[in-house]
Amino acid sequence: MTCEICQGNDYYVDDGERRNCPICHNTKEPPLERAVILETAKAMICGERARMHGDAHVTYKVCADFWKAYKGVDFTVVDVLMMLDLMKSARQCLNPGEVDNYQDGCGYKALAWEAHHKEIGDV
Repeated sequence: MTCEICQGNDYYVDDGERRNCPICHNTKEPPLERAVILETAKAMICGERARMHGDAHVTYKVCADFWKAYKGVDFTVVDVLMMLDLMKSARQCLNPGEVDNYQDGCGYKALAWEAHHKEIGDV
């Protein structure tokens, strides 16, 4: 089963037992508190997605290399993340009630900040 609020990003089933999502607590109302949005973004980029996809910087570096091959223009990891954030912003304009757009936007911005510091050798 998938949590109706977080769309499965943190909902889990353990030994067949249904448990509420630890982030949104499977409430019937969309999460509106900023802390819930930020906690969900953190859980996504530091939790399951990080385990599933590996080092985010490596993933987005590969994406930057693909975009360079396709467009013939250099892209940095920060460029990739900022453009993905712009995509989420465009989706938010078309569907402002979808919490996923806000959560993912927070995640992309946090990853971009981290990537910026990696690119300037500050980490």
